[in-house]
Amino acid sequence: MQRLLCLLFGFVLLIPATLRDQPVAIVEGTVSNDLGTPLYGASVRIRNVMTGTFAETSSDRQGLYEIKDLLQGRYSLWATADGYGSIWIREIVLNAGDRVRQDIRFHRRLPTSSAVAMEMQSAPAMK
Repeated sequence: MQRLLCLLFGFVLLIPATLRDQPVAIVEGTVSNDLGTPLYGASVRIRNVMTGTFAETSSDRQGLYEIKDLLQGRYSLWATADGYGSIWIREIVLNAGDRVRQDIRFHRRLPTSSAVAMEMQSAPAMK
């Protein structure tokens, strides 16, 4: 019984090390407006489509953001910036070791009806 407990305990200790040592991916880019001016403080959130786990960051003063330690898989990205609304990027596929650049360019929101705004937000991103 004691030997079984030792084996089980050893296995439990190895799990975090195994997960920690998996090759990971990075998504990075610049957040800017339609004039190319970097946007500071934009929220960038990425979500693994299969697991539902997510990571979030904000753009720095140069508009740069970086999200590290992402496991391989399919992700969607959601970005928001004050005065600009939201951008949704439907799918980003990451493989182990990838460093993917995903720049985000916001356009000033014009006064529109909520139906038009919703339609624009749910349109798939062009690559």
